[in-house]
Amino acid sequence: VNISCNSGTATIPGWTDTELRDALVRIATGKSKNVVQMLYARDNNLTSVPKEIAGMESLGLLDLSNNKISGVIESFGDDFMPAQLYFDNNQITGFGTVEVNGRRIFCNTDNLETFSASYNNLTEVPDIFTSNSPYYLSGANFAYNKIERFQNADNGTYQGINVTTFTLSGNQIKEYPACMAKSNSKISYIILSGNGMESFEEGCFTCAKPENMANLISLDFTYNRIKELPKDFHAGNMPYLYGVDLSYNAFTKFPWEPTDALSLTVYAVRGQRDANGARCMKEWPTGIYKHTGLRGLFLGSNDLRKIDDTISYLIYNL
Repeated sequence: VNISCNSGTATIPGWTDTELRDALVRIATGKSKNVVQMLYARDNNLTSVPKEIAGMESLGLLDLSNNKISGVIESFGDDFMPAQLYFDNNQITGFGTVEVNGRRIFCNTDNLETFSASYNNLTEVPDIFTSNSPYYLSGANFAYNKIERFQNADNGTYQGINVTTFTLSGNQIKEYPACMAKSNSKISYIILSGNGMESFEEGCFTCAKPENMANLISLDFTYNRIKELPKDFHAGNMPYLYGVDLSYNAFTKFPWEPTDALSLTVYAVRGQRDANGARCMKEWPTGIYKHTGLRGLFLGSNDLRKIDDTISYLIYNL
């Protein structure tokens, strides 16, 4: 069912919020409520999510992007088992939870592959997933909100997340949180670009279950204000690290820590700038050619000047 793009124009009136809610309730409570598998209601004037949608047993995809939904969305409960949820470009401030089997849930995540709530008004990463599960999300996207922290991280009860790609770019996370490691989260790709991040909490790459950190293979820390990496950023904690991008930060010296991983294949440290915008990294990584795993090394737009060192023939892109 697709009832998208009914917000209207300057000359043609669209559905009001009341009319759209009525339509969604009719679908969610009518004869087809257990038949509909995909429901698109994006680009409309919806201001809240009807709770009746939680009763649609067969619904695998729900797309409510580009509406005017505000406030906290009420929990859908444990009987709602979608595969894809899209809430992008609204004014959502949070996701409600209910407690099921000792953990907080927004909905049943056993089948969930994609959860996207970018471009909203979230101030915290919602604590609606769990790392204590055999199931993985393909992607969780909370980019371009107003996020400063992880929900329940301060009291040590953050439940964690198992996901391939975790996108948190364009927020306000000034310090890389340790709660992902402490909750034994299993994450492969972390995208934390454009947060103005400056530091790392202690133990943010040290996990109680080291095998979980082995999942981490790529980190995007571009467009932040990082000056140095923590001591636990090494191959002992991330043995299969593949790619790291530290471009457009504030390193004054070459950050060697990621090169400890023999699996490191792509490493970027472009465009380091101080607080005044001047190039601040002058140190060339002498001996970098000894790293036999590197195939891409990107160091452009720094103050390296004359370089007197061997370049490995294995580095295809320099």
